[in-house]
Amino acid sequence: MFLKAIQDVFFHMKEKERINSKEIDASWNVVKESLHRVSPQTVTHRKSAVRVLTISSIAAVIVLFVSIYAWRTSSSSDVSSQLQEIIVPIGQNKLITLSDGSRLHIKANSRVAYPNVFEKNRREIMLLDGEIYLEVTHNPKAPFTVKTRGFNVRVLGTKFDVSVAKLGKPSSVVLVKGSVEVENVNKKKVRLVSNQKACIYLDQINVKRVNVLKYICWKDRIILLEGDTLEAILEQLSSFYGVNISCDKSIKNFMLSGKLDLNDSIEKTIRILRLSTGFHYRKDKDRFYIYKN
Repeated sequence: MFLKAIQDVFFHMKEKERINSKEIDASWNVVKESLHRVSPQTVTHRKSAVRVLTISSIAAVIVLFVSIYAWRTSSSSDVSSQLQEIIVPIGQNKLITLSDGSRLHIKANSRVAYPNVFEKNRREIMLLDGEIYLEVTHNPKAPFTVKTRGFNVRVLGTKFDVSVAKLGKPSSVVLVKGSVEVENVNKKKVRLVSNQKACIYLDQINVKRVNVLKYICWKDRIILLEGDTLEAILEQLSSFYGVNISCDKSIKNFMLSGKLDLNDSIEKTIRILRLSTGFHYRKDKDRFYIYKN
């Protein structure tokens, strides 16, 4: 039984893969409490008490030794598994250079997790919410993967945009340069070439040719309009600025072309829309409503 307990400890440590100093202290406190509870006074025979204390002490030493060893190993050689999570606030974009030199642009109101240092044979990041644009450093020995809740994107070295859509709408991958493979949760796969967009659903992935500039100019705080509906434009502005913007149903399908500069304030941007469309707007705290006279 005692040998089996030791084996279980080692198995647990192996499965856990990493333990930090706080966990070591916590484990040691648990062991000490156990030793105090199992004192000679609580055992009928002195020999039994000595035996219990001896076994408990040996187990404590083993647990502490294994914990310290695992912690030291983690601290020195498993730096790559330590993830950083970043949430980009509304109204801002963020540029991060990853440990391999790849450039990660993160759109406003997005959340990403990435390692401090990539592992030798693989590079993985997680897009938890929102949208990113990547310029991946070429390395055929370490494929690059973007993981999301509904699909994965695998590349060697390329430039592409990944967007995780809100409920009820398809997510997307837009390839600027190179080649990527997209796989959804149902294991359906497609390979994209430059200037293609994949719309990702649970049961299928649809691919079409697009003007990629429209999908990546957000990193330069620009919205490129190519016959977009007013409703779709206001949706983008709502997400970027973090305010509620809606319009009258009678004008939601009004189409616009041109550019919007997101370096401007939300009110200035809406005033520009007003001049372009002839529509009016009213503001109530942080809510905007666009309507036609």
